[in-house]
Amino acid sequence: MNAEHRHDLERNELAAGVQTIVERAKTGKLVSPRVLGLVVAAVLILGLWWYLASSGKSAASAQWKELESVTSKAGFDDYAKAHANTPAGRIARLQLARIQIGPEGFAKLNNRSAEVRGKGIDSVVAAKDELVKLAEEFKGDPTLRAQCLDLAAKAELALVGVPKSAGSTDYKGSVEMAVAHLKTLAETVGKDTAAGKTASDRAADLEKNRDKVVDLGRELESLLTPPPLAPTIISPGGLGTPTPPPASNPNLNLPGNVTPAVPPATAPATPPTVPPAAAAAGGAATSTPATKK
Repeated sequence: MNAEHRHDLERNELAAGVQTIVERAKTGKLVSPRVLGLVVAAVLILGLWWYLASSGKSAASAQWKELESVTSKAGFDDYAKAHANTPAGRIARLQLARIQIGPEGFAKLNNRSAEVRGKGIDSVVAAKDELVKLAEEFKGDPTLRAQCLDLAAKAELALVGVPKSAGSTDYKGSVEMAVAHLKTLAETVGKDTAAGKTASDRAADLEKNRDKVVDLGRELESLLTPPPLAPTIISPGGLGTPTPPPASNPNLNLPGNVTPAVPPATAPATPPTVPPAAAAAGGAATSTPATKK
């Protein structure tokens, strides 16, 4: 087949293809329904993806902007509940845990008031549990995960020696858990990094001095726990607290509660007036003065 013959065939095929397109255009069947459906579906999917992406970015932007204006504990709590399972909501929970473990937790652990210290302990316990949960949820973010693990380890150590209940030898904090958090922190940031080496060294030091850490926690607990109140003395028969005897004073009352009558003070008797004449005559010792006429 020479070149000229091949050229004639290609020209005929092209002419036939053009003729087919023209005929389909005249009948409204330029594109087959199947192909047209696929094209429309692809356009819809791309359009929906673009809309959702744009909407998601706008919503996320609004969430972050709203979070910037939150500053209080109650505000972070409300925001976290309103935006649960979102990156912004998790950041709000982390901020709330920082408040619970800092100004409302560690700052109150050395207070000698049993009520204030109790609230501080409860706040640290709540923050510790939340930080452990967040560390799992921040697996894709090494920086935030490391922060959660570091704070959780410090919370564990702060609660060593604090009994779970009165007289219990089980404590609300554990040296072993603090060591585990520090080791996970080192793996998260890399054991060869400066932060990783620091975490590994801290974990090794705690394992080596575990008993000393526990003894120190117990000692601090005994110093900060107020002594028990003295028991109330109750008389037999349920008569209540006995009344102390009165001060020792002499009882001057006679039997029968009769108080002796004290005689009134008497003035000295006035000597009788003796008339001069009577005195001269040796008259009576007393006489009545003469009445003037």
